[in-house]
Amino acid sequence: MAFATFSQMPRYYFHDGSVGADAIDLPDDASARTLACETLGGLIRDATLCAPGTTFTLRVTDEDGRGVAALTFIATI
Repeated sequence: MAFATFSQMPRYYFHDGSVGADAIDLPDDASARTLACETLGGLIRDATLCAPGTTFTLRVTDEDGRGVAALTFIATI
């Protein structure tokens, strides 16, 4: 009888400055960076985030706490 082997994908944590962090399993660092860009893009469509002087940072770390991405948006309208 053959058994399937499963490899566990790395877990990434998305920190947006609120308490806690959202975690998601992704194949690699590049996928985590892509999702961070897509997420920040969605967030800056929110008019309240674009108020003049607003600064917002989305950080991504892996399950060991290593920084994978840090994206900062600064509204200077």
